[in-house]
Amino acid sequence: FEGKRAVGVKYIQKGQIKTVHARAEVILSGGAINSPQLLQLSGIGPGELLQRYNIDIVHESHHVGKNLQDHLGSDIYYRANVPTLNQELHPMIGKLRAGLKYILTRKGPLSLSLNQGGGFIQLDPNASGPDLQLYFSPVSYTRAPAGVRPLMNPDPFPGFLMGFNPCKPTSVGNLQICSNDPMLPPKIHSNYLDTEYDKKMMIEGIQLIRRIANAPALNSIIKDELAPGNNIKSEADIAKYIRQKAWSVFHPCSTCRMGSDPNISVVDPKLRVYGVENLRIADASIFPTIPTGNINAPSIMVGEYASDIILKDAKKAKGPVMQLKSIETFTNQDVGFVRVTAEDGSQGWGQVSTYHSDITSQVLHRQVAPWTLGQDTNDLDNLLDIVAEREHKFPGSYLRRAMGGLDTAIWDMRGKKEGKPVVELLGGTPGLIRAYASSMKRDITPKDEADRLKKLRDTKGFDAFKVRAGAEVGRNKDEWPSRTEEIIPTIRKELGAEVDLLIDANSCYTPERAIEVGHILQDNEYCHYEEPCPYWELEQTKKVTDALDINVTGGEQDCDLPTWKRIIEMRAVDIIQPDILYLGGINRTLRVVEMAKIAELPVTPHCANMSMVTLFTMHLLRAIPNAGKYLEFSIEGSDYYPWQDGLFTQSPYTIEDGHARITDLPGWGVEINPEWLARSNYQISEVE
Repeated sequence: FEGKRAVGVKYIQKGQIKTVHARAEVILSGGAINSPQLLQLSGIGPGELLQRYNIDIVHESHHVGKNLQDHLGSDIYYRANVPTLNQELHPMIGKLRAGLKYILTRKGPLSLSLNQGGGFIQLDPNASGPDLQLYFSPVSYTRAPAGVRPLMNPDPFPGFLMGFNPCKPTSVGNLQICSNDPMLPPKIHSNYLDTEYDKKMMIEGIQLIRRIANAPALNSIIKDELAPGNNIKSEADIAKYIRQKAWSVFHPCSTCRMGSDPNISVVDPKLRVYGVENLRIADASIFPTIPTGNINAPSIMVGEYASDIILKDAKKAKGPVMQLKSIETFTNQDVGFVRVTAEDGSQGWGQVSTYHSDITSQVLHRQVAPWTLGQDTNDLDNLLDIVAEREHKFPGSYLRRAMGGLDTAIWDMRGKKEGKPVVELLGGTPGLIRAYASSMKRDITPKDEADRLKKLRDTKGFDAFKVRAGAEVGRNKDEWPSRTEEIIPTIRKELGAEVDLLIDANSCYTPERAIEVGHILQDNEYCHYEEPCPYWELEQTKKVTDALDINVTGGEQDCDLPTWKRIIEMRAVDIIQPDILYLGGINRTLRVVEMAKIAELPVTPHCANMSMVTLFTMHLLRAIPNAGKYLEFSIEGSDYYPWQDGLFTQSPYTIEDGHARITDLPGWGVEINPEWLARSNYQISEVE
């Protein structure tokens, strides 16, 4: 739980505690025993019980685990004077023969129900329905050893049984956890035969079975009554036998009862757990009362009902259909903005990734637009997956960069339509976010680099900085000899011990050299070592990660979700750094964030320029639960990125005491400069 909101499930696998997080809702289907047990272990249940076992109370609900109902049954066993299934299933050879017949032909005794006859009967003429459910089975197992499944040990003589259970028992039990250890079973108090009505119905059930057995058709094949036996005749003796031999029909239910009154119920008529958000129960525990017959079909009905209402509620949450009418691009070689228009006239702005944006825009029109125009944008994950699947021969970066333009424009359209910033749509809030000043330069001396970083510290309040080591994809070469060995201690000395220092090697080193540099970084108390080895060599990066204490980071170049899965599962890095636009947009990035959350890895995305990518990253970081400590914030101006100038009517990038700010303006909260748009190359794809 995050507050009162259910966000996932913790489970134990091979002795390790793991967590899976819910993208939408958590659906609990543990059954009438496990569902209330899991609620109580999770902090939903009677307050006194939870406090007794040091469980934090999420919501006090006195009825979790109460109202336990079950069908109690009893049998009468008969020795027969004609063959029954005992003769076939008692010998081991018979068991093997029956098993083989079923495997080969799906026929024989194992293809049938255990109870091959049955029915319902109404004893009380004033009752609203049947009182007893009856069972007939052409097998008996009166000699089954204690502790062994009786069904596996039919008697060595001909026999059969007739059984029953009252349909509407009135006895009510409960269950409670007896520890905060999830591996310990709860204490179950069934309270069978707690009411006079239930005792009466059990006795009448035995008497009814005996009357049926005395009918000529059955009496002629009965040799004798094995149990309870002809000596058990009085109601007192029958009651004693029932208490000794009665059995559960395994129909437990109603321990998380559904109802419209939260004071006496656990879930509402839509199966939502009262008092918390994002949690439903779909199993027999929600039955308001026990069904007359078997609970299998009603349980299936609950599942079908749950799927219907979950899908309907999800559809309502997504809102009305938003079909794309057109996709427009405004590009030059370095930057490409995307505008989408829906059929209702709603519009949104996004951006394809920088660098060769003119090529990416062609990919957008040629390989993304054909699969997305005229389609509903509400299920954006599905829409993006369709693009990737239809263009499966092109799994590389350009297609993902183009998809990112569509994705980010749709998010802007959603925000403007709802009058909310994207960060709120993602579950976060506007506000400040800590940034680190990110240098892109290698052609700068360590002293000059330190001087400009100190100026930013003093004027903008930055308290975290990133510099560059080695040469970009440098095959172990430095930008110039010994620059790395000089810049690492120089920056620490000049900026002091109070700031966080990060460094990016941009795929420069072999593992051996990367580890050597890593020890220098550790000696100078750097906290972030980015992309030390060629980013595509995951095993090399993993070797560095395992060898060092400093956080090794990476992932900015990776656009393939299976590769991300592998990076995270093998823990190639300590901090992941997806680039929203390299990866294919917000939605695909959220999938990577979710993988990292499960693995308990923080996310510090890559965003190395002042186009819209940094704005996208700001909104993301203010919304995700496993955000890293800071936002990457490029400090380079027009001398390094000349194409950054004049993109927006008003820059969304101001630093206040080392923090960037997300406003509460709708969508991305930024306006593209009309003069820039007028100078760009324009293209449109429309629904035909």
